[in-house]
Amino acid sequence: MDTLRLDLFGEAGDQVPDTAEYMGFWRRVGARAIDTAFHWLITFVVVFVVGVHLFIRQEISGTPAAPSIELMGQRTFAAIAFSLLGSVMYGAIAEGFHGSTLGKRLLGMVVLHPFRDVRMDTRWVLIRNSARNAVAQFKEMERRYQVT
Repeated sequence: MDTLRLDLFGEAGDQVPDTAEYMGFWRRVGARAIDTAFHWLITFVVVFVVGVHLFIRQEISGTPAAPSIELMGQRTFAAIAFSLLGSVMYGAIAEGFHGSTLGKRLLGMVVLHPFRDVRMDTRWVLIRNSARNAVAQFKEMERRYQVT
């Protein structure tokens, strides 16, 4: 039976064991679901902290918090950009320094360099995640605004 080892400080460029194999579709979906849930958790914590800050500022200075809270609930360009940036940076940091995100690590997956059998370095991960997330955001905007 395989044991799960959480090595958080693996280095990019480490040789991949001979047992490296292609991971199936549902395993990848599971890793993406864990990563998405983690991203939402981080977003929730940030929004909660900002909301608490706004209410404290309202109590101290009398500045109303309602307009700022209403603005936080809208899907603005800045919100989309920060979401995209957060997703890209999460993947770049996790996969670039360790070779896997939280979801991939929990399911025993490692991201490999496209041309060599080693872990990807941060530069390749940034290119990969930027392209993937940009396409996903553009598809979402196209669907939402029915651009043809």
